[in-house]
Amino acid sequence: MGAALQRAGRGERRGGRGRTASAGGGLQSRSVAGVGGVPRPELLAIVVVYFVQGALGLSRLALSFFLKDDLGLTPGDLTFVTSTMMLPWMIKPVYGFVSDSFPLFGYRRRSYLAVSGLLGAAAWGALGLLPLESAGPVCALLVISSVGTACADVVIDSIVVERSRDSTALAGSLQSTCWMAASAGGIAAALLSGRLVEAVGPHNVFLLTAFFPMVAMGTSFLIEERPATSSNLAGATLASKLRQQGGELWGAVRSPAIFWPAVFIFCWNATPYPDGAMFFFQTERLGLSADFLGNVALVSAVAKLGGVMLYNSVLKEKPLDKVFLWGSLLATLLGLTQLLLVTGVNRTLGIDDQLFVLGDSALLAAVGEVCWMPVLVYAAQVCPENIEATLFAALMSILNSGGFTGRFLGAKMTDAFGVTSDDFTNLPLLVFICVALTPLPLVFLPTVRKSLEGQAKRGDEGADAAHEA
Repeated sequence: MGAALQRAGRGERRGGRGRTASAGGGLQSRSVAGVGGVPRPELLAIVVVYFVQGALGLSRLALSFFLKDDLGLTPGDLTFVTSTMMLPWMIKPVYGFVSDSFPLFGYRRRSYLAVSGLLGAAAWGALGLLPLESAGPVCALLVISSVGTACADVVIDSIVVERSRDSTALAGSLQSTCWMAASAGGIAAALLSGRLVEAVGPHNVFLLTAFFPMVAMGTSFLIEERPATSSNLAGATLASKLRQQGGELWGAVRSPAIFWPAVFIFCWNATPYPDGAMFFFQTERLGLSADFLGNVALVSAVAKLGGVMLYNSVLKEKPLDKVFLWGSLLATLLGLTQLLLVTGVNRTLGIDDQLFVLGDSALLAAVGEVCWMPVLVYAAQVCPENIEATLFAALMSILNSGGFTGRFLGAKMTDAFGVTSDDFTNLPLLVFICVALTPLPLVFLPTVRKSLEGQAKRGDEGADAAHEA
């Protein structure tokens, strides 16, 4: 994604809605219609789950303060601990395969949503209640909470796919509703996160966060689904299905039209940024409060919406490689402005620290979303028929793997440069190197463009040959 964009709030990426798991589970009769004919009780459940996905961001700021103040972690260790939350997002296709293949308590969808909510609630509840004194148990609980979130994300996406299959109009209405629900949850979390940290403390914020997966678990039973008619797959059948899907996926990934975009997607998100170092600098050196950082998160969330609207209204018809190129270069230039903040030059220029952080975060968040949207388009373009869902989920897993790599590298570089909770001497050099690496993945763009053009040319030749036959 680029170092300059990561600081705008890079986290796990879910990918395009409705593209992460294959279909499964039948529908019951629908008498009371909601959006596009979806029953209102089921629509409520779908909207709640997507809202919860966004609202879980409530814990993000509390977690940073907890790791810094309660556990006394260094900036590098803080970055590493928070990066472990991305690990479950690196195996997204597994959740879809398990949900499709192994009915749980007789269902392939609602039961997995319920269990996912229970996992999330238990993990956040434990973070709020247990007297944790080391990073190990915290990492374990964060991974458990992310397993619940990632699994719920895959399952709810598959439900949306099933309900959207029969109508383009229904698909558009339902996808828009889901996107707005997730955005509303994210904005609400950003609005409250800083205020709650100051008012009730991180532990109580964790307990409040645990409430949201419980709500999603309760509404999961509103999903209309017939019980699975067949028992769990036999071992031979399961092995055969694994071999078949694995072979198809490997065959697709070996294609240059898939391989090079996958390399680019990974590298695009793997450039490092020292999140922990910047958090410590803002709180310890600049004295920014939790309430103010919550306002920064709110402004960034709104700016992301602006970035999406800008892309859809102005840039969606532009060549994808051009959007990447100019977006990355702009992100690099904006990222360099961080040097003004960490060196104090902004004050010399008469720009207040808080004003600088607010404005800079908003700009980077908007640019980050503009650069993120073409990734979805790239990933969708290269997915062949029959394995679209599996391959798209795999590409999003590759992107999340890049995100983990970027945060891991950022943590290691923070330690290597000797940046601590009270020593920021080398922070300007650290920020400069990370930002300078932002445009590095662009070296793959010409290869990606050629591979996609070659695929399109072969597709046109195949269509012409079929027409002549």
